[in-house]
Amino acid sequence: MAEYTDIGFLDLKKNVRLTKNNDGVVFVKKYISPLQRNIYEHIRMRNYAGVPRVVDIYPENDYFILIEEYIQGKSLQQMLDEKIPFYPEFVREIAKSLSRTLEPIHRDGIIHRDITASNVIFAGGNNFYLIDFGNARTYKAEQSTDTEYIGTQNYAAPEQFGFGQSDKRTDIYSIGVLINVLLTGGFFTYEKRYKGKLDKVIKKCTHVNPRGRYKNMRALRRGLWREYHKPFLSIPALFIYFLLTFWVALGFITAIVYKFVR
Repeated sequence: MAEYTDIGFLDLKKNVRLTKNNDGVVFVKKYISPLQRNIYEHIRMRNYAGVPRVVDIYPENDYFILIEEYIQGKSLQQMLDEKIPFYPEFVREIAKSLSRTLEPIHRDGIIHRDITASNVIFAGGNNFYLIDFGNARTYKAEQSTDTEYIGTQNYAAPEQFGFGQSDKRTDIYSIGVLINVLLTGGFFTYEKRYKGKLDKVIKKCTHVNPRGRYKNMRALRRGLWREYHKPFLSIPALFIYFLLTFWVALGFITAIVYKFVR
């Protein structure tokens, strides 16, 4: 097993540390529970894009030590705190990136359950990383509710507090809240909902009933695409427009024919 030397802390509670190996490479070090270990072992095996690479997991007393890739960048929360503006086009790219990261994770039955501005790292360019799977769980079809009611206040979906079992739509709810937070600069409330090009996406993501939300990450991406590529007129309006145009043209042609026939 590689040896690591702690060099600093990443959070005020000192639960997350920076550490380096004998070669001087810097990693993140966390203490995790045996239940969390199963999730991180799966992440280690699958090595998902958009998630820090799990390097090592080993026991220490009643816990396990997690060593994972250190992502250089800023969390979205740090950017908010620094008053960096978030434009709708940029926020749309963040949501698209998260949806692509989560799609294979959801396919494997893992729900993150803590998608917040603090848990998304912007590493420059179009690179976003979803971190901290400490609240993640595996979806169990036979259960009707979660066994633990956890989640970050204001971001967590209703089902995380006993109103049903969390599933992929739970993460979709949190992404909707995140979009709203980034665009308004404050916590999500119905009084402080963003009014703009992404408001319909936010509304559908954060529907109280999971059945009213996008059913998966692909559907969410389609919703994001439609908001930026929808036609000037709706489908019914286009049909009526072309029908009226046809009748006007037909009337014009009939008038010309009638004139020459006379």
